[in-house]
Amino acid sequence: MLAAHAVGAIKILVKTGWGESSLLKYRHNWKKAEPDYIAENINDAVKWILNSNS
Repeated sequence: MLAAHAVGAIKILVKTGWGESSLLKYRHNWKKAEPDYIAENINDAVKWILNSNS
C-alpha cells in the first residue's frame, strides 16, 4: 500500500496470501494509504481493474 501510494498507483489489497493478515494486523501502518479496492482473490482484482477502466 505504501509503495503504491508513494507513486500515485491504484492500491488493491488481495485477501489471499499475506493480504488478509495485512488487512487485520498491519492496517494501522498504512492508514493514509487506504486501498482503492479490497479483492477476495486475484481474479476479483483483475475484474475490478478491467471494469474500472471501461
